[in-house]
Amino acid sequence: MTRCVVDTNIVVYYLNQVGGDDFRRRFDQIIKKGAFISVITRIEVLSGLDMPMLPPQWPLPKPCYQPFARNP
Repeated sequence: MTRCVVDTNIVVYYLNQVGGDDFRRRFDQIIKKGAFISVITRIEVLSGLDMPMLPPQWPLPKPCYQPFARNP
């Protein structure tokens, strides 16, 4: 099973319902497969990210929602 770490921006886009249905479906699939978030991402999301959110570039580049490393 391949797992990935989800970046803070991706979590924030999901929570703010940015990105459309395809993005949300893909995010849901990744979470159900057991994706991880880092301690830093958790702190940033729970603190509310006291920074303005930059508009995302669509379509998102594949590394944003693909595993960083693959098992051989």
